[in-house]
Amino acid sequence: MSVVFENGVLNHRQTLPIFNGAVGELVEKLIADPKIQPDKRFVYYLLAATGICVVPLTSFNTDCRAFALHF
Repeated sequence: MSVVFENGVLNHRQTLPIFNGAVGELVEKLIADPKIQPDKRFVYYLLAATGICVVPLTSFNTDCRAFALHF
């Protein structure tokens, strides 16, 4: 299943609370590149904050700002 966000829903200002300090530091390093796609930021924060692992669709050379759920 893929979840696609409407344009403009994801941006570079959004975060999720990460309670593990070391994990938070790692995410901050991963998102430091100003060219990172918003869906990649989202999946890094989602994994770090909740343990839910999804795949950003921009990793598959698409313009969709989305993620894929794998069951």
